[in-house]
Amino acid sequence: MYDENEQIQNIQQAARTCSNISREIYRLYTQLKEHNKITEKEAMNRALREIINPDPDFIFTGQTTDLTYFRNTKCMPFDYINNISDERLKSAVKDNFNRAARKGLIHIDPENQMIAITEKGQAFIEKSEFCKQALENTQKTLENSDKCMVLNGTETDIQIFRHKPEISIGDIINNGSSEMGSKVLSNFSLLQSKGLIDINQSGIMSLTDAGRDVLANLTQKGAALKSTAALGTVGAVIVVVKKAADVAKTLISTQTK
Repeated sequence: MYDENEQIQNIQQAARTCSNISREIYRLYTQLKEHNKITEKEAMNRALREIINPDPDFIFTGQTTDLTYFRNTKCMPFDYINNISDERLKSAVKDNFNRAARKGLIHIDPENQMIAITEKGQAFIEKSEFCKQALENTQKTLENSDKCMVLNGTETDIQIFRHKPEISIGDIINNGSSEMGSKVLSNFSLLQSKGLIDINQSGIMSLTDAGRDVLANLTQKGAALKSTAALGTVGAVIVVVKKAADVAKTLISTQTK
């Protein structure tokens, strides 16, 4: 039986996990910044990816089953929740994580800005009924989350990188005239020539440091995501940021292993 002393020890272990991971992130962050001569932000992002391996495509639902995030990692930085753009969803996620912490499923560490899964929480999210409910909740969320951003062939199209760190040229869909399609593609080539984005041989586009600076100075006017189902023909080009069907397939394969 899971008694109070065991729960306290469990939470203490999660707290130590947070502290240890935070120290390891800072160590790698310092090493990357000094040896690779990169910006502090890029060094921190790379350290987080290497130590925590966060899932950039995780679908938050605002329900307890969001704890399924911890199937692939022991820790989550606070920023991962703070960066949720939908304020109502962000609030729901925080409320559910606070409830989970009171139940001893996770430990929230304000000092290290980390959330760690406890042993009790790990056992909880591995239950078949939890996995089934998590899949159902995510699929319901995905029904209306096949998202896109309307592009206009100007420098402001760089705002697509607010929603995804990498964009494939193959994800550009012409939803209007061929002229607009050419304008958008030409604009991404122009952004590359200006040094704002990189485009590799596979057609994957990502921001450079100069591009991040430009993005930071742009207002978010027109940068909101729209549902492709409600978009219709807008006479423009859109980029699909998250394809619901593809995400659902991945989710099913990972949660039914």
